[in-house]
Amino acid sequence: MDPLYIEDTDNWIGCPTPLESCRHQLQICKSEIQEQTIDARSKADDASRRATDIEIKSNWELMAKDRQISHFSTAIKKLKGAPPFAPSFPHQCDNF
Repeated sequence: MDPLYIEDTDNWIGCPTPLESCRHQLQICKSEIQEQTIDARSKADDASRRATDIEIKSNWELMAKDRQISHFSTAIKKLKGAPPFAPSFPHQCDNF
């Protein structure tokens, strides 16, 4: 195309300059990145809360299991006529 037929629009009223257009695009990109970052942080926080809830529940279940095992162990010792709170493995206690 002949350069004489290309209009120079830099001086037209209301037309953004190339620098203004670039700044506008940059601002749009910044806004989109901020929105995506907020969404990602929100999802990460939700996942962290779920993981913490699962960990707490698991710990409580393990403690309840250990308490039940201790209760049954004490009951077995009583039924056998052994002292209920004697160590289960006395040979290991001597090593300390």
